[in-house]
Amino acid sequence: MTTSTTLSPDFKITLPRDLCARLGWVPGQDFIFLPKPGGVLILPVSSLDELKGIATGASARDFRER
Repeated sequence: MTTSTTLSPDFKITLPRDLCARLGWVPGQDFIFLPKPGGVLILPVSSLDELKGIATGASARDFRER
């Protein structure tokens, strides 16, 4: 899927509806912008419920920042 959009004079970008639907993005959702060489990576911010349990079974034995 290739789509394009234009940066508005007040620095807003409208995301294509079909792209948002395909990715499961909804109005009001929060995003983070990570600068990359030559562009930016846009990622949805995960909720605490989505993050719960991601470190289950991880060992803190060799954790560097005790």
